[in-house]
Order: sequence, then structure tokens, then C-alpha cells
Amino acid sequence: MNTPLRLTLGLLVLTVVAATGCMNSSSPSDSPRNVETPPVVVEAKKKLLAKNIFFETQGGKRRVIVSATVAWREGQFCEFFLCRKDSKEYESVLVADIEPLQVHEALLAAGAKAGSPVQYDPTFLPPQGDKIKVTLRWETNGRQQTVPAQSWLRDTKTHKEMACDWVFAGSRFVENPLDTKRPRDYLANSEGIVLTLANFEGSVLDVSIASAKLRADQEFEAFGEHIPPLGTAVAVILEPVGK
Repeated sequence: MNTPLRLTLGLLVLTVVAATGCMNSSSPSDSPRNVETPPVVVEAKKKLLAKNIFFETQGGKRRVIVSATVAWREGQFCEFFLCRKDSKEYESVLVADIEPLQVHEALLAAGAKAGSPVQYDPTFLPPQGDKIKVTLRWETNGRQQTVPAQSWLRDTKTHKEMACDWVFAGSRFVENPLDTKRPRDYLANSEGIVLTLANFEGSVLDVSIASAKLRADQEFEAFGEHIPPLGTAVAVILEPVGK
């Protein structure tokens, strides 16, 4: 083989080898990257349990949602946070056309355990029961707002947002011997109280502290600046979070 042909073949081999090396090499930018998998969002499923009372599940979470409206925005003598329509809306921040017993039953279905209402005699015992996280959701100018219920209330002494929680005290049943069809009454139905701001035996949810019953000594009042206009539709979300 003559020298020119030998040089030509050598150059051809080098070109092929170089091209193969370029094809097999990879830059750092070509190496596979660890892409974070976005969290799976579990869709919430909601169904109607009773008038204005819904049961919602989302993964392992269970919630009770009550459709209510704003009934009170200003004033110190606000003893209740949520009551039944045609009961105590003249001193309750929210009012709903519901039966308190049905809220009680919905909370049981959500996995909450009822405790016991406040006791005054023979000795004082504060309300007991599972803690219930209370969240409020409503719309303002087409935008959805979601806040802890405590932000609509303030301490009458410090003027700061309410710092305590609510517990599922569960009210109690009382004997009614004069009514053969209903020998036992659910006290919260008679009183119309779902969430209170002072200790009441007839409340489904009570504040988690020993709270004064007398108006002059009451701990909490409506935080008017944080509450939307009267008549605003509000979803009251009750989520059991254990003891």
C-alpha cells in the first residue's frame, strides 16, 4: 500500500473514532435530573347530612361544615359565636338554620368524641371533650377568605384576638316527663347554642377555659373590624383534632 493511501485510511479511522466518542460523551447538562414529584392533592368530597349541615372528607380528614350568616359585628355583650335561627341571634356573631343535635351527630360521624358540659354544682368542673378546630370561609368581592374563628373575637382586657380553643362538650340530655313522645330533650336544641363564648351546659361546643357567665365579667367580644357585613354567608368548618 502506498503512503498516500495509508494516510487517507488513517485519517478516516481517526474521524470515525472521534465521531463515536462525541456521540457517547454526555455533558453535565445532559445527565438525568432528580425531578421532585409534586404532592398529590386529594379532592375533598362533601355531602349533605341535614339542612345546612355538610360532611366533608379529604384523605384522612373529616370535617363538618355548617352554612351560617353574620348576625352580630359590634358590642361587648356577645355571649355566643354560633346559634340556631330564632334563638339567640341578638347576641351571637353567627346564626344558622340548623338543629344543634344534628351538629352533635355530625361531629360524632367525623370521629370526634364528646366529653361533658360545664358543671357548677356541687363543685365547678370545666367543659371537657375533643378539641375542635373552627375555621371560617366566605367571599369578599369575589375572593375567598379563610381564617381561624378566633380572629373574629378578641379578649375584652387585652383587646387581642381570642387565644383559646373550643371543645366538644356535647351539651346534655334532660328529662321531659310531660312529653311522652320526647321524654328526653337535648338541651342545646332547647337553648339553640352551637358554639358559645362562655361556659354553658346547653352548648354543643364550649370554650376550653373556665369562662365567666356574667356579662360584666365576660372574657370575649366580637372583633368588628375583622367581621364582614351583616348577612354575609359564612361556612363554619368544624374539624376534630383530638384532645
